[in-house]
Order: sequence, then C-alpha cells, then structure tokens
Amino acid sequence: FFETHLNLCLSTTNKGPERRGFCSFEASKIILLVRNPWDAMDSYFNMMLTNTHTKTLSDAVYEKFSEFYSELVTAEIETWTNFYRGYLNMAKKNENQL
Repeated sequence: FFETHLNLCLSTTNKGPERRGFCSFEASKIILLVRNPWDAMDSYFNMMLTNTHTKTLSDAVYEKFSEFYSELVTAEIETWTNFYRGYLNMAKKNENQL
C-alpha cells in the first residue's frame, strides 16, 4: 500500500495520472483506496507542525496558524481534486484499469 501524501510517482501502462516522488512503476491495474481528503489534509498539517505521525495540535495552534492552514487547505484541495479526477477519467476510458 502507498499513501498518496507520500507523493509517490504512480503510473499505469496507459500513462495515467502521476504524482512526483522517489519512485515510479508500471501497473496494468490498480486498486485506488480513497481516504477522506479533509482528514488527510488535517493529518498532514499536524505532521508538518509536530514532525511526528502521532501528536495532535491544540486549538490554540490552529488559531495561531489559521492563515497558513487556510492556504495549505486551498492548495491541497486542488492537488487532491486533480489526483482523483485523473484516475476517474482514466477509469472511464479503460474499464479494467481501476
């Protein structure tokens, strides 16, 4: 399993959507598990500020960094939308791809 917030390069034999990262691989089929993007963005924000995968930010920290958080979410929404829309469009073109 690969988590999309790790920014792996994923590709298919039909040159589907990709995210830049440390590796790429070819696949004739994939199973795309979709995490709630809101949860993933919030988790990413927590990871960025705590430098861990286990700590959670307090409400005061969210207030202090509210402008940064808003900018991050706005940017990430576009990234997530493009990522999943790319795979959905590919699935429509190639029935057996997903």
